[in-house]
Amino acid sequence: MSVPTYSLTPQIKLEESYYSSVEGLASEAAVRSAEIFYPITHSLGVVCTEQACLELLLLGIYARRGLAAGQMATLDHLAKNLERLERSKDYAYQTKKLRLWHRFIMQQCSANRALILRLISCATDWFAKRSREVLGVYTAQVSRFLAGFDASGRSDILLCTSPVLEYHINMVGAEMLNKLWQSSFAKTKQQLAVVPGCLRPEPGACTAKEWILGFKCSRCSEGCQISRLSGLGERYGFQVSFVKHQSSLVSHVQSLERLAQKRSMGILGVACVLSLLEGGLMLKAHKVAAQCVPLDFSGCKNHWHAQGLPGSVSMERVLKIMLRARNQNERSVDTVQASSLSHSGLMQAEQLEKC
Repeated sequence: MSVPTYSLTPQIKLEESYYSSVEGLASEAAVRSAEIFYPITHSLGVVCTEQACLELLLLGIYARRGLAAGQMATLDHLAKNLERLERSKDYAYQTKKLRLWHRFIMQQCSANRALILRLISCATDWFAKRSREVLGVYTAQVSRFLAGFDASGRSDILLCTSPVLEYHINMVGAEMLNKLWQSSFAKTKQQLAVVPGCLRPEPGACTAKEWILGFKCSRCSEGCQISRLSGLGERYGFQVSFVKHQSSLVSHVQSLERLAQKRSMGILGVACVLSLLEGGLMLKAHKVAAQCVPLDFSGCKNHWHAQGLPGSVSMERVLKIMLRARNQNERSVDTVQASSLSHSGLMQAEQLEKC
């Protein structure tokens, strides 16, 4: 099957899986960007260095939109790009973060502005080269897609014309955020996997019922990945729902608020690569503990394919994250119980000594 843009399961022999590759690169990017951006994060006393470095790197990547190779990004060009991204509904939470950084840079003296821009450019150069080396095999079709893309009458032009570099920062950034938010996700009492409806092979025959958190699978088709994921959820103690578009994630947050479960339920979102950072930052902004897993490829007819291709996702990856959360939760409970038992034993010992 020919996929429109990226594929996490390319039809060639690789030494490592996509997830091994991207995890390694995410760790490497966290270390390298922390070194480059140290003058900025140190002077500001940033607590969460990894997320700050990711945002600065994202700033540098969006600053290069529309520039010819070798052309230097300027703050004016960045401001125009942020305005364009803001007008699109696909970048609302990212641009909110990046606007703060842009404002901070503009408030600096000219020497500091020049230094910050050099650091951002240096980090972006490194990431562009390294991500192409590690992830280029997974995004090999993007350039062909862009060359044949017809933008006439499209409202999703900014999303669909994303360059390869923006695929790579979403891939790596998603893994960085997964690691950062892993602990808070594991502490939630319940976990919910929210997956896209494109995972259904025959949407017209689907008998799923709408419920307060999207649509609930009725297990009508054994060959449907949503059905299989729902079966895993029943077995391993997590829930599954699906949405017809990522914007429906906002309604999930609102529904969690109505259920008074916003702080007690974690959401694992499955989405196409270019939606990973936006979806994660949206959930974080609403104080919902989050994790994410990318679709193996993008093929929905809303954006990528005229007829639409049934999607797929690594169920092993979804299950790994869910089981990791459950195991961490169980270890936490065991630690509390052990501490409680130790305290109880100490009290009994003290009573015996008194006797």
